[in-house]
Amino acid sequence: MVSGITLVFLPAVSSFFIPKLLGGGQYVLIGNLIEDYFISTGDWNFGSAISLIMALIILVSMYVTRKIDRYTAQEDND
Repeated sequence: MVSGITLVFLPAVSSFFIPKLLGGGQYVLIGNLIEDYFISTGDWNFGSAISLIMALIILVSMYVTRKIDRYTAQEDND
């Protein structure tokens, strides 16, 4: 279950092109927001800050997932 959450969460957070094609640009996702700051407004500083925050959130979620997975594996062995 934890692996499934991770496999769905990471692409959902990082995708920006598919929602633009499928949603017609009606919905603003994090990836679209970062793209807009880099390309449309030219505000590289804020775009980089959002990208860094998103990368940290992904790393923290992967770390938590790893800890939960190890904890459940130890309980299964006992």
